[in-house]
Amino acid sequence: MPLAEGRARCRTALGARDGIAAKNLLGAILNEGGLAREAIGRIQVRDSFSLVELPEDGLEKLLTKLKDTRVAGKQLKLRRYRED
Repeated sequence: MPLAEGRARCRTALGARDGIAAKNLLGAILNEGGLAREAIGRIQVRDSFSLVELPEDGLEKLLTKLKDTRVAGKQLKLRRYRED
């Protein structure tokens, strides 16, 4: 699925098997990242990882800010996702 203009897809190793739901990821990113709800695109939770669409603008700063964020007791560790 193509990304919306100005968005980057990011990946975390947390997924459904970690007890993660999209709302957990959304809440953590909103609280820790200081973003508006509209700034966050699709969140796809798979079994062993999740993908989140975030604004390209200021992404590195945001990922640094979220570096120590925990979701369901586990480290979020979001990073840019490249589909090769």
